[in-house]
Amino acid sequence: MKQNDIRKLHELETAELTQKLTELRLSFVSLRMQKFASKLANVAQVTHLAKDIARVQTVLTEKMKAATA
Repeated sequence: MKQNDIRKLHELETAELTQKLTELRLSFVSLRMQKFASKLANVAQVTHLAKDIARVQTVLTEKMKAATA
């Protein structure tokens, strides 16, 4: 994920972030299946996607904490 994409995550609403997280998780499961079936050419995609999921979760947590504070 590029720096601009990370900045855009902070601009999204909580509902949009939740939707993006769901999409990323579905993609992650699909990539893992392909990896275990030896059909995935670029195995590093799994790691990058996991990091993207963590980034979205971090932004969601920040927004939740800001809302309760």
